[in-house]
Amino acid sequence: MSDLVRPAAGVRAGWVSVGGTSVRCFERAGDGPTILLVHGGGAHSAWWFESMRHFAERRVVAFDLSGHGDSARRDAYRVADWADEIEAVIRTRGRERVTLVSHSMGGRAGAVLAARAPKLLRSAIFIDSVLPTHDAEPMPPVTPPRIYSTRAEAVSRFRLSPPSGHTPQTTIDFLADASVVATEGGWTWKFDPRVFGMLDPERVNEAIPRIATPVGLVLARESPVTKIEDTEAFMALLGRPVPVRVLGDVGHHPMLDDPELTARTILEFATELEGIATQAR
Repeated sequence: MSDLVRPAAGVRAGWVSVGGTSVRCFERAGDGPTILLVHGGGAHSAWWFESMRHFAERRVVAFDLSGHGDSARRDAYRVADWADEIEAVIRTRGRERVTLVSHSMGGRAGAVLAARAPKLLRSAIFIDSVLPTHDAEPMPPVTPPRIYSTRAEAVSRFRLSPPSGHTPQTTIDFLADASVVATEGGWTWKFDPRVFGMLDPERVNEAIPRIATPVGLVLARESPVTKIEDTEAFMALLGRPVPVRVLGDVGHHPMLDDPELTARTILEFATELEGIATQAR
């Protein structure tokens, strides 16, 4: 069995090179403005696979950030490098400006990219992301990789972090199977634990005031990660109010708990934000 993530039905897999680093991409063909999906820390593109089925006829692209999934690892991780990866995927896979959707820790890179390359984006939607970043943010510790003697043992140890009581067991089983890789001495997780020791987190808050692209915030009502106060701090730093949606009956991973609701919310938000952009022109 290959260690590579198996694409969902109708999704094509490929690669994009970013400064010598290979990142794994997934694309579902379609019409209309492209939606680009960015996963969170410790995750990978398969978190989005079920949601990708619910974006009507839209073209949808997802990719694994370096240090995650099937993408290559780096000696160290910087939010600026992840923003480079988003930009490279847009320029390589995109045909026009995209709607950028970033989840959780991926929102850091989304914010930096939105600030520096507004001409590449129609809008930016942040899903349960801690923005702005702060010292009390619940970040996992940087620990040595865990090695398991067998693939079955590694798969059996898979857990969502933070956990959610709404994620179907079939989804958890699929992600567990897609999240392990053979390594020296056994099996380990596909993500590099060092991603949680990002070297330049200050770039995120420096970038937020420079975001001119229309922005939308999505919170998960049962998430232990974000608070409504975070949205207020984000708007204060951004210098303008932005629309906020709160999804009920989902935890920090809404695309796993309710992929159809998540996709529908993104589509509705994208249309709303495009209207805001049109009024601003």
